[in-house]
Amino acid sequence: MKYFSLILTFLIALSCNSQKEKIDISTFELSEIPESLYGCGCLFSKSKQEYDAEKYMYLDDFGDNCLISIDNKIIFLKPEGDKYKNEYYTAYIQNKIQIDEGYESAIYNAELIIVDKKGNRRIYKVYGICGC
Repeated sequence: MKYFSLILTFLIALSCNSQKEKIDISTFELSEIPESLYGCGCLFSKSKQEYDAEKYMYLDDFGDNCLISIDNKIIFLKPEGDKYKNEYYTAYIQNKIQIDEGYESAIYNAELIIVDKKGNRRIYKVYGICGC
């Protein structure tokens, strides 16, 4: 009986873990997105080095559109409250810490939160700019 409960516990843990899927964020270049999204907004990368290399993982235009790149596919999201969503993903920036300031923009370290429709959640440390 002792072994049976041990095996049952193992199988339950295995099935719970197999339901978790990774959200694999990827990067995009500005040339891959519509020019209508250029302008004021926020643009974030995984690091300052990726930002300087123009490899981005998140873009929003302060309210109407947001895009993220998952598995090398650009995903468009629409605003819903203080988050951006579609039928598969929710994304938002939190814990923005300003590290530099420009004329009409500021540079931030922040967290990008992405949640899929199954409830899997990933938090990414990001670096980027918000402004015009």
